[in-house]
This record gives sequence, C-alpha cells and structure tokens, in this order.
Amino acid sequence: MVAETQPSVGQILLWFLDRYRGEEGALNCPTLCRLRGPVDKARLRRALAEVFARHEALRTTFTGGGRRLKALIADRVSPELHEVDLSSVEDPRAAVEDAIAVELGTRIDPTESGVRLTLFRLAADHHVLCFNMHHMVTDAWSCRVILEDLCAALDRPEGEPARSRPCPTRRSRLSSGRPWARRPASGSPRSGPGSCAG
Repeated sequence: MVAETQPSVGQILLWFLDRYRGEEGALNCPTLCRLRGPVDKARLRRALAEVFARHEALRTTFTGGGRRLKALIADRVSPELHEVDLSSVEDPRAAVEDAIAVELGTRIDPTESGVRLTLFRLAADHHVLCFNMHHMVTDAWSCRVILEDLCAALDRPEGEPARSRPCPTRRSRLSSGRPWARRPASGSPRSGPGSCAG
C-alpha cells in the first residue's frame, strides 16, 4: 500500500537541485557506522527493517516533477543491503575509504529509493555500514536519530521488543519550512557520527 502526499517547499526545491547537480552526489546525506565484532547479517537486516518501519521518510519516493511532484510513502519496504568484501585486498582500510568516497559521490535516485545501504567487510570482525540517504528524505538532525535507532535495534537482546516512544516524523521535521542543515557528503569512516557493536 502506498500513500500519496504533497511534498514540502524544501523538497520541491531539492528536486530541482537534484535535476541539475544530482549526478555529483551533492544531495547525499551519509551516515557511517563502524561495526566491531562478528556481524550477524540476519540480525542486521532485521534491525534495518525495524528502522525503515519506524521512519516513513526512509520509505518515501517521489514521482512527477515541478508542480506535479508527489511524495509516495510505502506502507512497508524490504531494505536492500549491498555487500562489498574488501578483506582480501592489501590495505582494507585504504580500500574502504576509496570505496566510500565513490559511494558518496554517486547519485541516489529518489524516484526509486531515497536510501542506499552498503556493508563493507574489512575483516571477519570489522565492517563499515554506509547508510546513504538523499537530502529529500533526511537532514543532519534526522541522520543522528536514525543512527541512534539502528544502534538501539542492534544492541537490544534477541527477542526483546522495541521500546515504544514517539517517533519524530518526516512531516514534522522536514516539511516545516525550517532551514535544513546538511552534513557534508565527504569524509571517511573515522568522520562518521558513531559506531555500533556488532
């Protein structure tokens, strides 16, 4: 099921910017999470699905254009996680920085998905998750909230239900007409806002 809504003025402006500068990845808003210890990929996928279910912005795509631009919010989405294994290269740390630079410089198509997820494997006990989002669906404040929710989902004991608490919504935060902060789409895993236990 998909709900159709009117995009905010900010989203309309970002749509036009995306048409002109999007190929450079200028509107990407990345969050990097370093995962230490062996990664249970099934658990990671469940945690990602939980975060997507909680935040409707992550389930939002766009169609049309100009005055006909519409935001489409899917009732549920199965997040696609791309996996890149760098553990066999000579210098995995340098390789992941190069790979992340390429990822952050690659446009996200908001008509298909506002989010691109990549898990880089440096070693059996060392991964970097790149949670790359289009600026039409997030801002710097929201990136921090999403990372906190992801870390909480990963840290919660298996089988324990998620704590119920109010969720900051896209419409209250991103459709309010406030100026949008933007985290620079550059840097390395060391510049990410946090790390999670695997």
